[in-house]
Amino acid sequence: MTFTRQISLNFLNHYITLVERFHLVIIFLFIALTSTAVIYTINNLGMNTDTKDMLSPELEWRKLDLEFEKHFPQYSDNILVVIDADTPDQAADAADLVYSSLLDDDSLFTTVYYPKSLSTFREDALLFLSEEELFDLVDNLAKIQPFLSRLTDDMSLRGLFNMLSDALDAIEDGEDIDIEPVITELTNAIQSTLDGDATRISWQNLINNQPDNASDQNYEFIILQPILDYEDLLPASAAIERIREVISMPHIVETGARIRLSGDSVLSHEELLSVSRGMGTAVVLSLIMVTIIMLLGLSSIRLVGLTLITLVCGLLLTAAFATLAIGELNLISVAFSVLYIGLGIDFAIHYCLRYRELRIEGMENTFAIEESSRNLGQSLIICTLTTAIGFFAFIPTDYQGVAELGLISGVGMFISLFVTLTLLPALLRTFPLRVSGQPQDTNRIVRPSMLTNLPLRHSSKIKLIALITLVISLGLTSNLRFDFNILNLQDPENESVQTFTSMLESSDTSPWTGAIVAENRNDALETITTIRQLQVVEEVVWLNDFIPDAQDQKLAIIDELNLLLPGGFANTGLSTSLTTNDKYQALTRFLDQHASGPLLAEHSYLFNFTEKLGIYVNMLSAMDEQQRTVALDNFSIST
Repeated sequence: MTFTRQISLNFLNHYITLVERFHLVIIFLFIALTSTAVIYTINNLGMNTDTKDMLSPELEWRKLDLEFEKHFPQYSDNILVVIDADTPDQAADAADLVYSSLLDDDSLFTTVYYPKSLSTFREDALLFLSEEELFDLVDNLAKIQPFLSRLTDDMSLRGLFNMLSDALDAIEDGEDIDIEPVITELTNAIQSTLDGDATRISWQNLINNQPDNASDQNYEFIILQPILDYEDLLPASAAIERIREVISMPHIVETGARIRLSGDSVLSHEELLSVSRGMGTAVVLSLIMVTIIMLLGLSSIRLVGLTLITLVCGLLLTAAFATLAIGELNLISVAFSVLYIGLGIDFAIHYCLRYRELRIEGMENTFAIEESSRNLGQSLIICTLTTAIGFFAFIPTDYQGVAELGLISGVGMFISLFVTLTLLPALLRTFPLRVSGQPQDTNRIVRPSMLTNLPLRHSSKIKLIALITLVISLGLTSNLRFDFNILNLQDPENESVQTFTSMLESSDTSPWTGAIVAENRNDALETITTIRQLQVVEEVVWLNDFIPDAQDQKLAIIDELNLLLPGGFANTGLSTSLTTNDKYQALTRFLDQHASGPLLAEHSYLFNFTEKLGIYVNMLSAMDEQQRTVALDNFSIST
């Protein structure tokens, strides 16, 4: 026996003697200590769901990120309202309604920003088109200019079909008018309605000759910066609830737009909800499974109960340490609770198994406690040191979430050792195990001797299996990849994650961007030239991109538009709220005039259109008034 081992044995002997002598005092001290720990943790422990904060602030890019947030705080902790619809008109209508409902709610939001609400984008939108796009617009409007005034007088289903009727008459008279895109759009809309889908025809698509599948233009975005209540476990909950209340209003729902939430604040909010639910479930399930295993292994409800008391006490003390040392948990360090349950309980189980064995052999309770402490004390100390070192190895990493998990779990192992060698013996001294003298293996289905002899009886097979497993494992490691996408840390079922992922599908809506702050204009231009050469960079946008180029040339083209449209697109005031009969008469009148004729033979798209329209009108004629109203409401125009 070495000198060090003798010292540790002497220490354990004196220590366990003190524990037994003052066992009641120790129990009451632990009750007071644990109660204090619970109160302190509840009042002081925070939760940080910002995934960026799981990385060290000393990293170079994190320093720049923090500096950027300092100068531009409006770009952090935002809520992104994503609005998309079947037509750009629906999306714009819904965005206007949501924006106007939230604009003056300064009790919950510091900023409510809807880009298209700015006069710059509303009044100068044409300047942001290229010259080629403007020339195409002029050409398109020049062809249909004679019919625009009638259309703008009546922007309804009736006005649209009256305009088409005039256009077809003009084509029959020999005029060159391209209405195929408009007819194709209407044909698709009628087919969708025949298939039972509600369809809204878009004025923007009709005028711009854009198909409905150009979905990028059907997105609208509203960016809000909520006032975060950090006294609440979910700081953005009030703001998010308010937005959901607004988007569920009937007049907004009636637009038919899909409205979803994403952004930093919503991602963090839903992630914290997922972690809270998941961690609570994991802790409960861990406790249940550990309890079942202990009942099978210890065969004593009393020992199981005392072990669970020791476990819970150690867990609460570890949480108090996390509160004192760090102050907040993140999405990784919060896992310490499950780790503690799985590892911390081992100490108490080993102790109770040895204690139970000695008691069954007939040893008095006091001697059984002392012998268990002497037999297992040194082993538990060594196990604590090796396990804690493994956790403490996480501390030097720049991944702060992992480093904090290592610190909390490492110290938790020492706390587990302390409560196992202090509180558990005191509890066993106060509530000793009552034994009947029956041998410990008699009533067990699987006896320990069966398990301990298994490796000896089948050593060759076990070695062969181990070798095969090793070779397979080495082969599988070649497929191991590091996933740097922090979005994959979150629940893919969360609305914010699904919305974020859907925006990634298009470069025009992708939220994955980087920000660079330059000292001056020359520095900015030099940086832009450099990063545009990188293959990982698809597009670079900077301040000058918001200033339209070639403005003089574009203004000259816009002046031509003014000549074509001297009155603009102002509605003359004719009611667009049509009755069911008005809509039905508009369709039947068009069919009466154009269901036959030479144009249908010359243009297959016109024949296809009138054929489907005839089927739709015949379907309407067979319906009663209520059914016809619903069917025509499903075939409507976004206004």
